[in-house]
Amino acid sequence: MAGFLDRCDPENLSDETEPFVDRASGWLDLMGQAADLHPITRAAMGFHLWRLAGLGQHGDQMEAAVVAARIAASEGRGAVFAPLAMGGAGGLSV
Repeated sequence: MAGFLDRCDPENLSDETEPFVDRASGWLDLMGQAADLHPITRAAMGFHLWRLAGLGQHGDQMEAAVVAARIAASEGRGAVFAPLAMGGAGGLSV
């Protein structure tokens, strides 16, 4: 995931900070545990866990929203998109 997102940790990363690869692996592990949930539920979970896992950059939620949309459409049955609330992208936030 780090290569795909073109992410690398700074060389002066403190010992207390978890490397990006470990944060991404943790997110993937949690998403794997949710494999039995409905795709829309997994999408919402993935969106919110993205920020909590520290995967976004500087408060940017676009990557999390794209990942959530891909997860929601993963089974390809019925509507192949997840419509947002009338408020636009704000419908994804709490």
